[in-house]
Amino acid sequence: MSFSSEDEKVYRCLRCGSVFSKKEQEILPGFRCPHCGFKIVEKVRPAVPKRVRAL
Repeated sequence: MSFSSEDEKVYRCLRCGSVFSKKEQEILPGFRCPHCGFKIVEKVRPAVPKRVRAL
């Protein structure tokens, strides 16, 4: 599963481990995994840290 937009938030279910976007999540009411319906999800962090220039 690939996500084209870098601004799009990506989430992972802690029960089944599926990765999904906010758009996929809108299938169910509330904030649940669209695959298993579990309520506890985490935001997936990018593999490369964001670089910020020092002042």
